[in-house]
Amino acid sequence: MPGGDRAHRPPFDTESAVDELYTTSPTSFVARRDELARQAKAAGDATAARLLRGLHRPTLAAWASNLLVRAEPDQVRGFLELGEALRAAHRDLDRQQMRELSAQQGRIITALTGQAAHLAAEAGHRLSDTVRQDVANTLRAVLADAQSAGQWAAARLSTALTPPTEITPAIAARKPPQPEPAPTPQKPSKADAARRKHQEKVTQAHQEAESAAKTVRTLRREQEAAAKVQDRAAEQAHRARQRVEAAEQELQQAKSAARDADRELQEARDERHSADEALADAETAEHRAARALDRLTRNGRHHSNG
Repeated sequence: MPGGDRAHRPPFDTESAVDELYTTSPTSFVARRDELARQAKAAGDATAARLLRGLHRPTLAAWASNLLVRAEPDQVRGFLELGEALRAAHRDLDRQQMRELSAQQGRIITALTGQAAHLAAEAGHRLSDTVRQDVANTLRAVLADAQSAGQWAAARLSTALTPPTEITPAIAARKPPQPEPAPTPQKPSKADAARRKHQEKVTQAHQEAESAAKTVRTLRREQEAAAKVQDRAAEQAHRARQRVEAAEQELQQAKSAARDADRELQEARDERHSADEALADAETAEHRAARALDRLTRNGRHHSNG
């Protein structure tokens, strides 16, 4: 029974579907997204279907970063711990710790970027130098910002992350130590707190600006792609209209030829009818002449015998 089927229908796993989508090749993303949305709708989960249809196709850099997180959980965990330690050292102005940790930073970012490129190549996409740079910038953002780290670790990025534009822990670690100011009651801590608060606002503003700029670039690329598709469709429509016009012209010519043929056929029928009537008249006349000749012949023989 239909009611029984709904009662025993297994629930749709939205989280697994989303996880699958963000590691699906960008070229197959839209088709797979629409298929999963149809499955969710068929399972009776309209909310999941709407959520899936609203997901955006990831860029190559974001997709490669998602692959890396899924494929290398141990390395990801260690990288996240490195980011936490770097951010703590930066907050505490622990220059010794920053120097020690930043020595690992460049080497690990290079290794993880190469691993992401290898995973992407295995999945059929070779990463250009520009895309590899976006992957590396995403990793730098993970080290510098806890929110970026959380987004990266979820493996659901749709665009690459951008590191903060202020001095990063690695750069700060390379600066020579500066002499500490002489402590004064209350003022240094308040000043430091104000600077940190201001820096956080600047960092957030830069992140939002970079995120908006990346969104604009992504939408522009999508718009350009849509414009190309529209141009191709317009050209195909133009060619189709030309074929329709040519076919209509041929049809009109064929109809005209058919009308001419019908007219000639009717004329031929009329001529044949006239010929048939003339033949019938001639045959009648011939028959009459033959009978007249026969009578004359018989009468001649009668006179000769008399």
